[in-house]
Amino acid sequence: MWKHVAGFVGGFGVVLAMFMLAQRLSGYENKALAVIVFRAAITLSGVLVLAVIWDIARWGRNRKKVVLPSSRPKVLPDRYGLSPERITSEGLHVVNHGEVAFDVGVEPILLGDNWTVHFHGIRCLDKNGFLRATFHTSGTETTSSLDFIWRNLWEKKWESQVVALTITYKDSDGHSYRSMCEIRRDVTKYPAFDVEFIRQIMV
Repeated sequence: MWKHVAGFVGGFGVVLAMFMLAQRLSGYENKALAVIVFRAAITLSGVLVLAVIWDIARWGRNRKKVVLPSSRPKVLPDRYGLSPERITSEGLHVVNHGEVAFDVGVEPILLGDNWTVHFHGIRCLDKNGFLRATFHTSGTETTSSLDFIWRNLWEKKWESQVVALTITYKDSDGHSYRSMCEIRRDVTKYPAFDVEFIRQIMV
């Protein structure tokens, strides 16, 4: 593509030179020739613009998409709920539907009013795991809960709020993956949250 860019730059340079020549000719008695050169420059510039648009479109269609390897970890959200060990703790339950995942974590969730949700990571995940959530306001950890924070932040609009949640992990070769998810309120569940998997990407 860069070779084409260089060609287009050179082409537009020629067009500019033609416009300058037409301007110089118009100052003499060769006004008819100046009109011809001017029209030719306009035509050539139009052709170049169309060529640039076509080349950009063709480049976009031909871009190679990142193909996910068939043998890879695939960490998905199972549910947001209480810890299997400590009933006072809550967090994200995950399940791995692929190869062993390493350095599993969740990107911090910024909720507004200086509230941030952090998740404890997992060094190695084969099947099922739990990432404990902690809640921080202005950098200080509190004993709050996601349900309490969510309802107080959005009051009457809390049912319609959807927040992005990203699970990060690596395979045994060090390749990084992200499972893009969304978390929302669901009063039919306890503690009233549902997490939906959207897609997996490799970074």
